[in-house]
Amino acid sequence: MRLAIGLTSLIISQSALAIVNIENLRMDETQAGWGTSTTLGANGKRGNTEEDNFSISGGIQHISDNLKRRDLLLYDAGQSQSKGETYSESYFAHYRHTEQLTHKWAWETFLQHESEPLSNDSLRNLVGMNARYRLNAFPFNGFGGVGLMYEERSIELLGEKIEDTGTRFNFYLDSKYRLSDNTDWKISLYAQPKTDDFSNLRTVTSTGLTTRINSVFAFTLDAAYTHDSEPLTDQENYDFSYTTGINIRF
Repeated sequence: MRLAIGLTSLIISQSALAIVNIENLRMDETQAGWGTSTTLGANGKRGNTEEDNFSISGGIQHISDNLKRRDLLLYDAGQSQSKGETYSESYFAHYRHTEQLTHKWAWETFLQHESEPLSNDSLRNLVGMNARYRLNAFPFNGFGGVGLMYEERSIELLGEKIEDTGTRFNFYLDSKYRLSDNTDWKISLYAQPKTDDFSNLRTVTSTGLTTRINSVFAFTLDAAYTHDSEPLTDQENYDFSYTTGINIRF
């Protein structure tokens, strides 16, 4: 069993209710039994601005003795306060069941919930399935997938609830490269077109570096570009975000 505690130092323009890169959030799949991972975050401001932000995220996983069956639960919850008053909350939960069919092929089913009740009552729910394939031929080193999911999104704006439901394809490619003995680079591509209208498309491209300082500390830097051809509200249909952090592992 492993416990990991991370401190996020900077988050800029993080999109709510966007595509979530599950490949980046998976836990170790090579060991049978139970595993856990927990990340705690806290930051704040004092002076002209008085603000406190708290978060907890992590996962619980069980793998069968023959490594063929995996159950994974991921979670995240955050809260922001100003002068003691809560003005933002966010919640995320993802459950995934995996059946490993061969060394390279796996079949997965999943459920996902995202919400921000204090931010225009935003909501996104998913249920779906996908095939996952292990890629280990140059220039790829990771996983690709294709699947189908049913999605419902909603947001309340000026007292009016705006909703969008439908079925989408889910295509993704995730690859990881070892740059040095202590540095890894990852790149991911996701595309989710509606099954009845391929012009209604959401995509995300992300990349990240992890440099392990020693056996306990690691530095991370991640960036992502998200595009939504038909956002729920009259907002920009693209977003850029980046995150830096320190991970503590023991």
